Amino acid sequence: MHHCPGAYKCTSSKMCIDLNEVCDGHRHCINGDDEIFCEFKCPAFCVCTGLIVKCSKGKKISASNLRKFPRLTRSLELRNIQTDILLQSNVLNFPFLYNFNMSESGLENIEINSFAKLSNLKILDLSHNSLSQLKNGMFSGLQNLQTLILDGNKDINTLEPFTFQHLKSIRALRITGTKLFALKSNTFAGLNLDILDLRNNRIKIIEEFGLGNLAVIHIRFQGNDIVDFHKGVFTGVSSLKTLHSPGYKFCCIRPNYVSESNCLPTKDEFSSCEDLMRVSALQTMLWLIGLCALLGNILSVIYRLIFDKERLRLGYGIFVTNLAVADFLMGVYLMIIAVADAVFRKRYIFMDDYWRNSVWCTFAGVLSTLSSEASVMFLCLITIENFCFLNSLWKIPFNTRKKGFWDQFSVFGFLLYQFH
Repeated sequence: MHHCPGAYKCTSSKMCIDLNEVCDGHRHCINGDDEIFCEFKCPAFCVCTGLIVKCSKGKKISASNLRKFPRLTRSLELRNIQTDILLQSNVLNFPFLYNFNMSESGLENIEINSFAKLSNLKILDLSHNSLSQLKNGMFSGLQNLQTLILDGNKDINTLEPFTFQHLKSIRALRITGTKLFALKSNTFAGLNLDILDLRNNRIKIIEEFGLGNLAVIHIRFQGNDIVDFHKGVFTGVSSLKTLHSPGYKFCCIRPNYVSESNCLPTKDEFSSCEDLMRVSALQTMLWLIGLCALLGNILSVIYRLIFDKERLRLGYGIFVTNLAVADFLMGVYLMIIAVADAVFRKRYIFMDDYWRNSVWCTFAGVLSTLSSEASVMFLCLITIENFCFLNSLWKIPFNTRKKGFWDQFSVFGFLLYQFH
């Protein structure tokens, strides 16, 4: 370490100069750092560290005050300030600025060419403001921008095509937590990104080429309830390595070069991209078991009601009849699923949301729950009834129940079956 007592030490060297030679209009240090901060005056209500300016939270800064900020500013933070600034092309004039943070400042509008004089900006954070729309040409002049953060602008509901076309060097684009409803064709066309983050918006529609003509490594858009999309959503997407989507249906139309393991969420155990029931054996068994459940249980109920009315006067007969009705409902449920599988065959992935939100799917879910719960309840009642009957048999004197041993044995066997 080299020290300069009572003098100025030049950066990255062992050179010392007299304090009177600092800011005298002549470069004495090898790197010229003795003249860097001479014209830099820290704005009021702000704290400066070198060429980094951080303005106090809660203070109000007008457009006229912002124009007086030092042009040599490298990093400017106007986070969480009170401002009525309408960003215009003559407000921001910082040709050396690389980091600009104007988050949580109530910003409502940005005019075209507002960033035209920030040619060296690398990071732009406009998160948690009140922006309602992003106009085409709004980001012109930011040819060196690498990171754009627009999270939490809850009033944004649309993006025009080619909104970001001037961002030639952009690598990370984040638009999360907004009211963005639809992705239009070629919204991100021409960009070359490391990550595109569109999580937790309100996207319901993705037009054809909505994510197309884009070079990107990672795409994340989970947390959106997308119901309308096309096969060509990813047409023209290159360099993609990982895809995090709201549902497996988007993995069905992912680019062929993206492996299934790098696409989330994973597929479920039964459905596939083409069919509700992806295994042909399950499709066959669904029809077979459903028809058997319908036919067998309806015959059982008819037999009880017409030919075995005496048994309906007993608790056991009532329970078994109701058990048949519950199992009949399960047969109806299975047939609904079988019919839906046949109707949506080879195109299920595009009808998935329609099916899940349909009345028939809701009705099938109600039947399934009602049938399974009722079956368990009536089996439990039959078991209790037989247990009480068996217990009463053991109270009969031995010489009396000796004659009915096999009856007792058969009841005991039925009881074990019920518990099983």
